[in-house]
Amino acid sequence: MNFELSSGMTDAFNRSILKALALYGGALLAALAFSSYVQALDAEPPLPDSAMPLRFSRACEPGQRLTIAAVGDVLPHENLALQAYASRIGFQSLWPKVAPYVQQADIAYANLEGPAASGVSGRGVLSVDPGPTLDRNVYTGTDLMFNYHPRIISDLQTSGFDVLSIANNHSLDRSSVGVDRTIDALRERGMSYSGARRTDDPSAPLEVVLDRGGFRVAFIACTDVYNGRDPKHLITSCSGDFSRIASTIQRLNQDRSIDAVIVTPHWGVEYKHIATGGQRSLARRLLDAGASAVIGSHPHMLQEVESYVTRDGRETVIAYSLGNFVSWQGKVPGQKTTLLLFVGLTKRPGERAWVNGVSALPLWMDRNPNSINLVETSTQVQRTNAMTIVSR
Repeated sequence: MNFELSSGMTDAFNRSILKALALYGGALLAALAFSSYVQALDAEPPLPDSAMPLRFSRACEPGQRLTIAAVGDVLPHENLALQAYASRIGFQSLWPKVAPYVQQADIAYANLEGPAASGVSGRGVLSVDPGPTLDRNVYTGTDLMFNYHPRIISDLQTSGFDVLSIANNHSLDRSSVGVDRTIDALRERGMSYSGARRTDDPSAPLEVVLDRGGFRVAFIACTDVYNGRDPKHLITSCSGDFSRIASTIQRLNQDRSIDAVIVTPHWGVEYKHIATGGQRSLARRLLDAGASAVIGSHPHMLQEVESYVTRDGRETVIAYSLGNFVSWQGKVPGQKTTLLLFVGLTKRPGERAWVNGVSALPLWMDRNPNSINLVETSTQVQRTNAMTIVSR
C-alpha cells in the first residue's frame, strides 16, 4: 500500500506549497482555503459553500522562522498492520509519498493512537514477544484494542516525525504495563513524547521541549476521552488536569528560553465534523493561558481550523481535529479525508515567537484492497471534493 499525491493536484496549490517551502524554509504565511463537498451528518449544521482564508497580521514581518507540521491519528487497523509487518520498510510503507512533506518541517507531530508495548497481551498480561507480526495476541489492530510493535516508533521517526502524543482513549489498551513499555520504547529510540508518565515517575513533567532551528518549542498532550479507568492517573486529562496544564503553560511562558507552547488535546465527539462547545471553550482557555496553538484529535474526522486572538492580543490557531492520518475507517468520506497541517512561527531577539500563518496539504485515503493512495481532495472522490477545512 502506498500513499500517493495525485497528478491532478491543482497548480495553484502546488505553487503555494512549493513557494512557501522554498522561500521561507517551510514557514507558511497564509492559510489556503478549500471549498468542498461534505457529507452531511445528522444534527450537525451545514458548512458554508466556501471557507475564508486565515490571515495573520504579522505574517510578513521579518525574523527567524520555523515550521511545525502536524497530522492526526496514527491508527493502523489490521489490514494496515498486516501490510506494515510484511513490508521491508514496515509502517513507512503506509506513507512513503507523504514523508518528504513531513521532512520539510522543522518539527513534525502525530498522535500515536495506541500502545507500542513489546511482550504485553490484552489486559496487560506479560507474554512472549512474537516480533513484528500481527499475532492478534500481543500485537493487535482492532477497533477495540490496539498494540503496535515498537518499530512503529522508529518508522515514524525515520519518516520525519519528532514528537508524539500518547494521551488518547487507546493509551491504556495494554493497561499500565503497556504505558510503561511504550514509554520505554520511546525513550530507547530517542522519540519525544507527551501525555503520559511511567507508573514509577509520578512527578514527570507534562511538557516535552524540542530544540530545533534555533527555537525551543514545548508540547503538552492530554485527553478527555478514555476507554476505561485510569486508577494510577498515568494519562494526562485535559479537563481533570486543567489547572496543572494552565500553570505549566504559564511557567513555560515565563521562561524566556521557550519560544512557543503547543497543546494537543484528544477530545470531542467521534465522527462529527463540527467541534463541540466544550472543545471551543477549552481551546480558548488553553490559548488564553499562553499557548500559541491547539491541535486536536479523536473525532476521526476533519474539523474546523480557525484563528483566535487571545485576551493579551496574540494571534493563535486552533485545529479542532486533523482526522485520521492512517486508519482503515471509511464508513463515511470524512473518515478517509486527512491533511498535513503546517503552522509557521517567527521570532526576533527579545520577542516571543508569533504565529505567522497556517497552511495544509489535503489528503484522501483511498481504501483499495491492494493500495492506499493519498490524493488531492478535488479528484477521485465522490462528487467534487471530500471534506472542507473551515477557516474562521
